[in-house]
Amino acid sequence: MAAAVAEEKVLDAPAKSAGGGFFKKILIVTVLLLLFTGINIGVLWYFLGSGGGEAHHEEGGHHDEHAALPETPVIGDPSKPGVSDYMEVELDDYSVSNTMAAQGHTIHITFKLIALVSSASKAQFETSAKQDKRNQVKEQVERVIRSASLNDLKDSQLDFIKRRMREDINKILGNSYINKIVIIEYRLMEQ
Repeated sequence: MAAAVAEEKVLDAPAKSAGGGFFKKILIVTVLLLLFTGINIGVLWYFLGSGGGEAHHEEGGHHDEHAALPETPVIGDPSKPGVSDYMEVELDDYSVSNTMAAQGHTIHITFKLIALVSSASKAQFETSAKQDKRNQVKEQVERVIRSASLNDLKDSQLDFIKRRMREDINKILGNSYINKIVIIEYRLMEQ
């Protein structure tokens, strides 16, 4: 009888280890898949989620309102070094009409445009934006407003319009002078 019990234990031992090996393999494969997925998410976040994305206008004037915007520092924020060296440069007063945003209506927009630039490049920016390429800058600002959708024009923060203005003006000037666009005295009137 003792020999039968010993033989039974010997026969059960390989069955238990074979079943345990199967679950161990499944666990290893699952852990590796989770690790691989985590690495992919990290790489995607690094390249796409850190402000490198850009919202594009689609046909009809719509855009992705949740697109990542690059972070712009707040003036005087002591937690960010070198932020307090930005200066405001008033570009111009604008009065622009948009006939495309609301079908059958004309929208009149008036505002004052201010650019935040580093104090080191303020003089160079003023010369370029307010003298040498003044009319090109004005045309580009008006183009942004005229092509904007009604949702963009009514956005309380005007994020999309500000970003487009900053990018387009910097492109015209051939340098990334503007850190942030500020729009004040903004008025929108529908007719």
